[in-house]
Amino acid sequence: MICLLLIATGCGNRLPWPAEIDTSDMCAQCKMAISEKRYAAEMTDREGNVIKFDNIDCMVRYAAAHGLRDKASAWFVMDSDGREWLDARQAFLVKSASIPGPMGSGVLAIRDSAAAETMARRFSGRVLRFEDLWRP
Repeated sequence: MICLLLIATGCGNRLPWPAEIDTSDMCAQCKMAISEKRYAAEMTDREGNVIKFDNIDCMVRYAAAHGLRDKASAWFVMDSDGREWLDARQAFLVKSASIPGPMGSGVLAIRDSAAAETMARRFSGRVLRFEDLWRP
């Protein structure tokens, strides 16, 4: 009986998790290949579908255009060194026209605020939070 309970619990409500970026992946917004992992972003809808983007701005524009802002179950951004996914709502984002990247987005995600402030000074940019990107 305990084994069945553990199995049922394990198959239940799992938290959304980002998918790995494959070399054939294309941005859902701009249709560019996702070639620079350090700028990548993903959202998961309520059905568990992962939608991939080549940069954070493309994800926000796509979600806004398709009315998905309040319908996503998770938002993920790749940290600036391209090694791990971060919850977009917890990440610090550095925005600057001096940051090179896909579609000229100029946004990098960073795990901690001190590193984000350092990066913002380096690129003469500013530190934002995910919610700031939704403002016009």
